[in-house]
Formats: sequence, C-alpha cells, structure tokens
Amino acid sequence: EPQSVKALVGSDLHTVMIKHGRHAAVRVVDLKGEDGPLTVAAPPRSKDQTILEFTPLPKNGAQFRETMGAAQQIALLQLTGADMLQRLDAGAVWERLEAFWVFMPSAQVIAQMAGRLPARGDEPQDALIDQWRDRLARLQAAHPRADVHLGVLDVLPFFGASMLDWDGPSGRLHISPYIWNVAPVDTPGFDIAWSHGRQPLVAEPYIGAVKNLKDSTVNLLGA
Repeated sequence: EPQSVKALVGSDLHTVMIKHGRHAAVRVVDLKGEDGPLTVAAPPRSKDQTILEFTPLPKNGAQFRETMGAAQQIALLQLTGADMLQRLDAGAVWERLEAFWVFMPSAQVIAQMAGRLPARGDEPQDALIDQWRDRLARLQAAHPRADVHLGVLDVLPFFGASMLDWDGPSGRLHISPYIWNVAPVDTPGFDIAWSHGRQPLVAEPYIGAVKNLKDSTVNLLGA
C-alpha cells in the first residue's frame, strides 16, 4: 500500500536556468514517508550554473568596445594594452562609470622577457604606461566619483583578462592565457557570463585576484 507522504517545504528559493536563457525560481521540497525520508533536501546543482564560451577568433574588438562602453565596472589585466588604448580613443563613453582598473607589467619586467612575450608592437613599455596614465587621468576628470586605478606590476601576469560588472546581475569575464609569439587578437580564450543574475563560483578566483592587485599596487594616477 502507498505510504502517506508529507512535504516539508524548504525556506530557500533558488534561481535556476531552464533553457535558452530562461530562468525560474524553485523551492526545494523534502518529502518524508512513514518509513523515513524519500528525498534529500539539497539545493539544485543548476543554481550554480554559468555560461562558459570559447572566444571566437579573431577577436572582435568593435563588439567588445560596445559591450565595455555600457559597463559600470571595468578591469583590464594586460601586457601592454596598446590595442585597447586605440579602442578607448575610438569614442567609448560611459554614462554611469563606477570603476575602471588597469594593471600591466613595468618596463623592467617587459625588458627581462624580451623575445619570450606574445607578439607585440615596438612601442616602449614606459611610453605605453604614460599613455595609460594620461588616458585614465582624463577619464577620472570626466567621472570624478569613479574609482579609477592604474597599477604597474613587478611580475608578469599569468593571463590576460577583461572583467565587466562583476558586482552586478549581468557580469562577464574574458580570460586569455598568454601564448608566446601569438598576437593577442589570435590568442584563444574563454568567457564566463552570469546565467542567473548572481556571480558564479567559477568567477570568484579571477575577481579575487584582480581585487588583490587593486589593493597591492600603487595607483599611478595619484603619483
């Protein structure tokens, strides 16, 4: 004979992705019968689901500039940023900028790695750092309430990254490993996008690393 079953309703709602970007709020229900528990009241694994995509090659700079132009939080971890400077000077405008952080290795680090870095231009690193300082100083003047930071690293970063709106409901990270003697535009990478309006667990280490750089580097805009 069937057991009598009672449902003990869990207290937490979980947002899960169903299909094609659609989401639903679900509540875990613990079913218990006369002979004991029938289910395990555990949050659905899909609550931690995220969208992971390989970046199409060659990378679309114009598309990224448009996406970045709508962001409120931006962080760039890069070798030189020469190509990114051109994208910024092409007319990117932010209406509600909250943070713009840039990190890049010093001229001394670049000199020590001569011949072993990914393909890059011939412009000296110290000149590129000066260009970034000037560009970000102008950005700070235009957005005095924004947290604008230029940090120079005394070691070579292990990967390149662009991070957008990490504290918001629709954040996105692009992670790009360095491949020696391959131009950045042709370097494969991957993108992590928020799937349910909340920062996924797989994004936390990258965001934590960049926040640590922010706390451990001197802001050249204040020098």
